[in-house]
Amino acid sequence: RIHGFTTRKSSRLAENTTMGDIKNAVDEAKLWHEIAKEMQTRVLIKDRTYHFQTYKQCFLGSDAIRYLMDEGYAETIQSAEELGEQLVDRGLIVHVTKEHSLKNSDKLFYYFKDDAPFHGAKVTEATKDEKTAKPSTWTKLFQGIGGNTSGEASHQPSMVSALALGEIDPDARDKLQKLEISPLDKWNTELLENVHPLKWKDPKGDDKYNIVVIGGGTAGLVTAAGSAGVGAKVALIEAELLGGDCLNVGCVPSKAILKSAKVAHMLKKAKEYGITSGEAKVDFGAVMERLRRLRSSIAHHDSAQRFAELGVDV
Repeated sequence: RIHGFTTRKSSRLAENTTMGDIKNAVDEAKLWHEIAKEMQTRVLIKDRTYHFQTYKQCFLGSDAIRYLMDEGYAETIQSAEELGEQLVDRGLIVHVTKEHSLKNSDKLFYYFKDDAPFHGAKVTEATKDEKTAKPSTWTKLFQGIGGNTSGEASHQPSMVSALALGEIDPDARDKLQKLEISPLDKWNTELLENVHPLKWKDPKGDDKYNIVVIGGGTAGLVTAAGSAGVGAKVALIEAELLGGDCLNVGCVPSKAILKSAKVAHMLKKAKEYGITSGEAKVDFGAVMERLRRLRSSIAHHDSAQRFAELGVDV
């Protein structure tokens, strides 16, 4: 049971909560999101340091408690902290080390959901000696062995020899052999950057999730995004390529090939429509390159980075 609902704004929360039972989960989730969004404009968010550790773009627990009381969501510190616990439980705010619920303290720092660095991220490796730095992206890796990601040039010839001669980092080599992406041209490189980054920092994870999605195909991605959107704590696990069959080998590739086939068929039948054209010749290599280009152009919708930004632990 949530206490302290006697003030002007807190009655909106009370309408959706009776003895701890949620009557309308969607409406309640939207309301909590509204509170967090409004709070985000009212507290001071900045980089803060504690015990020589700097935390980026965070706010003080005491500022959040003051906001909840000033805006009439709670009358006492205790009730404000109980409301804060609800915000934490819904993943809308989080302690910088995930050790505390929302407390009235100027020594406890918190992130809003969008600022929390916990959901996984691409790794960028910095070093003073660029010659000894391990590539952190597929693009850099392929360029490092003579590849070129621009124009019509393909990585594939140099990649084959590099794999055979053992010139690629073992981790990257194992990933390439498992993922079976071919050819390693500009378009497939962009695909890999989105749906299976070379270097990805897995999140620390929580002890409890509302939903754990195993498999980043169409159903998994829709479930993860939709659940995170209404405040659920979501983990998404994918061993190979995000986007699943639909993006990588099914819906998108098949429709691209079918479109080329349809155009070729229409050209062959052009005379039936009073149109004179030359003989339609199919360049299957060009058809497949178009397929890869189209697939890479939409891969960002299913990318690891996008889902981490949506608040999913990837």
